[in-house]
This record gives sequence, C-alpha cells and structure tokens, in this order.
Amino acid sequence: MVALAPSHKLDEMGDPSASLQGLRILAVDDDPDSLELIERMLSVRGARVATAEGARRAFLELSAFSPDLVICDLSMPVEDGFSFIRRLRASADARLRTLKVIAFSASADPEHESRALSAGFDSFLAKPIDSRVLVESILAQTQGPR
Repeated sequence: MVALAPSHKLDEMGDPSASLQGLRILAVDDDPDSLELIERMLSVRGARVATAEGARRAFLELSAFSPDLVICDLSMPVEDGFSFIRRLRASADARLRTLKVIAFSASADPEHESRALSAGFDSFLAKPIDSRVLVESILAQTQGPR
C-alpha cells in the first residue's frame, strides 16, 4: 500500500502555486487502496486522474484516457512495471513511446532506481510516496522538454 509520509497530509502539499490543473495522469498499481490515495493526492492539485489495477488495464486506459503522464508501481503480479515500460517504449504509437512515466517502489535502493531508469522510466520515487515530492516530480516531467 502506498502511504503518505507521516509529516505530509493532503492539505500540506507545499507550494500552493504548484498546481497540476489540466494534467491528465494515469496511476497504475495492483493495490486499490494505493490507487485511491494517489488519486486523492493528485486530484486536490487539479489533475484529472484515471487509475488502472495492473498493466493490462493500464494499456486499455492509455487509449481511452490519453494521459499526459503515467505513474506506475514496479512490483505488480502478472505484469510488473518493468514489463509495462518495455511494452510502452516498444509501442508502434510514437505518443506512447515518448510518454513520461514515473516509477515508484518500496525497493528504494540506488540499484533498483538505476534499473528503473535504465528500463525507460523518466524518474523514480520511493514508497511511501511523499505528496510534495510526487507533485514536484510530475511538474518536472511535464514542464520540461518532451
């Protein structure tokens, strides 16, 4: 389950000007509670959030929702985040190949982060997800060059 760091409540997310207004974000995880929490964290900042329980469902949502960015757990049964990013980066659709994707994982050691970035993720966050860090990471990915 993804949790907020204890010192960071939903209403204490740092710079109030750090809005996600208008951004379409797809959250992918096998844990419904984690997805609900991520959806709340991002929705309070104005993002439109879709959720997908697992990689298979995520590929359906990619077509239906057309997100600006994806956040994806690395440890999921059936198809993990590494398999998801490989399929995404190998897609025939150029938009999907270049879509910004943030990985998150409870395995927060430097080797795991390096592996995620080498696999094609644009950034990496450790669980428990800190809401401020999540917002900053999303803004860094969506406001920079594509």
